[in-house]
Amino acid sequence: MVYVTAYLKAHAGKGDDVLALAAQLIGAARREAGCVNYDLYRKPTEPDTVVFVENWKDRAAVDAHFAEPHLKAFQAAWRTFWRTLVSMSCTRKG
Repeated sequence: MVYVTAYLKAHAGKGDDVLALAAQLIGAARREAGCVNYDLYRKPTEPDTVVFVENWKDRAAVDAHFAEPHLKAFQAAWRTFWRTLVSMSCTRKG
């Protein structure tokens, strides 16, 4: 099992836009073969900061996810709203 956590900060006032944009990505990612779960959270005290929490079957599933057209489309559109990638970690159980 591989766990991915990514904190992203949008430009001020763009948190709602990011959530709307991410809805399509989340649905598509959850249908990927190696996806165990794929969720998006918003920090209550920082509404323009979102946190992706993902669990994947293995590293190959993570690599396949990063090659998916729906992720590439999200990344391209995200540039409109993105201020910074606060942090991203990828860890493996065991």
